[in-house]
Amino acid sequence: MIGRLADSLAKPIGKMVEHNDMQWLGINRSQRMARRYNRMRYASFAAARRAAFERHFDELIEENGAVRGPVNVIEDGLALDTSMSLPHLDRLLEDTDRVIKQNGGKKFEDFGKPYFQSILPPNALKEIPSILDFATSSEVLTTLSRYFGFVPRLSGAQPRGVRFMESTTKFDPDADGPPRESQLWHMDYHDKPMAYIIVALRDIGPESGPLNYLPESISQQAAKALKYGEKGSAYRVTDERMFQAIDPSLVRKFTVPRGTVLFIVSSNCFHFGSRNAVVPRYHLQLAYVSACRCDWTDIRWDHQQFPVDEKASRLRRLVLDRTYQPW
Repeated sequence: MIGRLADSLAKPIGKMVEHNDMQWLGINRSQRMARRYNRMRYASFAAARRAAFERHFDELIEENGAVRGPVNVIEDGLALDTSMSLPHLDRLLEDTDRVIKQNGGKKFEDFGKPYFQSILPPNALKEIPSILDFATSSEVLTTLSRYFGFVPRLSGAQPRGVRFMESTTKFDPDADGPPRESQLWHMDYHDKPMAYIIVALRDIGPESGPLNYLPESISQQAAKALKYGEKGSAYRVTDERMFQAIDPSLVRKFTVPRGTVLFIVSSNCFHFGSRNAVVPRYHLQLAYVSACRCDWTDIRWDHQQFPVDEKASRLRRLVLDRTYQPW
């Protein structure tokens, strides 16, 4: 009761602070403000997730499904898996291929950005279980939890935890114009750290508007030079400004074969994508965050409810249910 009252009072403040990509106070100051509130509001959720990793992780993994292959290690904000051996990846590729054949090239929800859209069909997470099976597999969650130091959760609001993205120029009236919005360099501010897993669902080449990204160490050098996150500093960064701070040769591109998986700490690594995708790009994008975020999403937005079977493992429930506390 007290928590809901506090949320109702904090909600207009959060809306004001987040307006225009947190430019009023600056991203860094806005994040600290949101984190303090969320730690007060959701401390028990955070404690449960840290305890899950520090004291119970081995038993949770055994219950969820033993790790059978090598586990990726996130270093410098990144891990790239080209093994094609992650659990449920083969099913995921088969299932999503059918979705691409059915929905690819048709107009769907574009989030106000006509250069990409989500082609995920309604009820897909129930009808295509391979998506959440992959997202909650022991190998994937071991990689993420070791980096975070706690068991993360799939984001239920902004950004959406599961997005099946098609990048294309087909529906973009300004495809020949200058890059804008997420086509410009940025680091995500929703949480810190926040990680994406990106799965290439078709081969991604240079004409598919591939993700361009920088390792964490180079990103931090650029952020310092650009005074990124400070009040008065823009959230989106042009190539011209970025390449005054770092050497363009340091940029990496996610031009990869189908089935390649990228782990990227998007809050710490500069990135952009979907520029001039004349050949459509298809990828699955999974967003993992903490219990105490650096924004006001948890009180400002309705949360997507991920389907959770009553027989689901405790680890899977922790990832899919933001309020679940197993002890």
